[in-house]
Amino acid sequence: MHMDSISGHNNHQGSTCNSVVAEVSMPSLLALNSASVAAESNESVSEDVPSIHLHFRTVQEEDAFLLFRALCRLSIKPIPERCDPTSHELRSKELSLEMLLLIVQNPSSLIHSSQPFLLGLRHLLCVSLSRNGVSPVVTVFEKSLAIFVQLVNKFKMHLKVQIENIALTSRV
Repeated sequence: MHMDSISGHNNHQGSTCNSVVAEVSMPSLLALNSASVAAESNESVSEDVPSIHLHFRTVQEEDAFLLFRALCRLSIKPIPERCDPTSHELRSKELSLEMLLLIVQNPSSLIHSSQPFLLGLRHLLCVSLSRNGVSPVVTVFEKSLAIFVQLVNKFKMHLKVQIENIALTSRV
């Protein structure tokens, strides 16, 4: 599995402030549209995309973000058209969507206050929902719909444009 280049380092200002900076080359955190997302492979990272500097307050915040990003990527992976309900690919997708649902159902204050998480919600989770919201697999569609409902209920202040885009994409 290809990992984005991440260089983290701690900045200590006194003994109480701990900051982690990560340089992440992620086209999904830039202004993306459905066409550019569909054109790119899930694993590839464009060489000409500038890096985005994400600032994490703690190592735990960075770890939580990396886990969230991994779940979003796993939920986007394609599954074969005639997929066995017990296949590894489908079960991985369903499990990742279930875990993402738990995250948005029980958000900590970290998710509402962390800029990297808000960017992740906008550009990683919303891409996942736009792809899985039209899935012919009923369980994938249901989990995606449940996540979408939770986003509307709990994150509408942060995701107005993305919610509109998902709704418009799903109608097509």
